[in-house]
Amino acid sequence: MVRAMDDDRHHEHLITAILHRLGWDVSTGILTGRLLAGGLSGSSIQYLDIAGQAMILKTTPSGADQQLIQRACREALFYRDLATRVPVRVPRVLGLALDDVEGPALLLVAYSPSPEPSDWTERDYVQVARQLGQLHAAFWNKTATAPLPDWLHVKSRVTVTQCRNAVALWGRLGQRDDLHQVLTPYQRIMKNLLTSIPGLDPQLSTMPLTLCHGDCHTGNFLQGPAGEWIWADWQEVRLGPGVDDLAFFWQRAFAAASARPPFDAILQAYSAGLHAEGGVEVSREQLGRELDWAELRSWAVDWPGYLSALPKDRIGCVLRRIEMLIHRLALSGHLSLDS
Repeated sequence: MVRAMDDDRHHEHLITAILHRLGWDVSTGILTGRLLAGGLSGSSIQYLDIAGQAMILKTTPSGADQQLIQRACREALFYRDLATRVPVRVPRVLGLALDDVEGPALLLVAYSPSPEPSDWTERDYVQVARQLGQLHAAFWNKTATAPLPDWLHVKSRVTVTQCRNAVALWGRLGQRDDLHQVLTPYQRIMKNLLTSIPGLDPQLSTMPLTLCHGDCHTGNFLQGPAGEWIWADWQEVRLGPGVDDLAFFWQRAFAAASARPPFDAILQAYSAGLHAEGGVEVSREQLGRELDWAELRSWAVDWPGYLSALPKDRIGCVLRRIEMLIHRLALSGHLSLDS
């Protein structure tokens, strides 16, 4: 019990020191908090209440894994350099520190979490998709001329090595006793598709670069006091084709929700957002084709390592979705049925 009390005091001392570094003096206020994710040996997210003010403290010590540090720095840099330039609401910053010795720290106003994907209404999906279109339109095809910070990197093309690794992951997934029968009919077509992706991607992914959130899913949308959407977790912000954000938003909801999210309404709202913010016009045919490819490529390359966490019936839904995308792209003449 004494050890636990000592640990609590040490933890509170560390938090107080970080808050002091961010310009907050808590000596005269009441500080309470709880750990939401992570730990002091790596990135951590803590909920704090300082004299009635609800806050989120995100910290990554300098000795943490380099990838964690890079992601934390990228998010802090977003709030420092870009947050006021995006046409969506983001968490209000209460303190920010980029320190090579102590590690990055970010103090934000706390907001309410969004509902689970199954509890999202069509109106919710439409609102966010429209805002996503507005975000992309603000930087659409302007990345070469707009004064953007040099830390903002362009998403890399899919490599042969990534595709080979994905083939292996699909193979291991198919070895599971409960999935062998489900996945066996898809193994050949997935292998052929993954072999083709590095060559096909430059032909089928032709949208101009824009600013992408990079981790666009329902869990990263918070809600403000009036129910407004707050766009959070900018650790993967980057330059890339906007359909990558849109595809991932759809995929995460499709994989998690009990009912199919409203795909057509999402696509229409995204197009409306593109037009409303920057007058960007993309034909329904082109947008649909590019989105189909972005989704198919992502399912094939990025998802096999995560599918094992889904129930068997949801994996079956994903496989049928992949098959439908292949046939749709084949019918439009952009993909061979042998792929």
